[in-house]
Amino acid sequence: MAEEGIAYRLGYALYWVCLILGVLWVGFWWLVLGEWDGGVILFLILSALLAYGLGRFFRYVLAGE
Repeated sequence: MAEEGIAYRLGYALYWVCLILGVLWVGFWWLVLGEWDGGVILFLILSALLAYGLGRFFRYVLAGE
């Protein structure tokens, strides 16, 4: 597909926004909680993967990949 148009740029922008939000989310809870156990680690991994997956969805749908 052609790499042009607003949908293509929006798809990549939303991908990076979701990726950055996932990293910031994990960093925020890392600083707030301080102590780690299995449940917290699982929560952080799943929430970051959800943000990453949402970003990939936007990128593939809007960018036409």
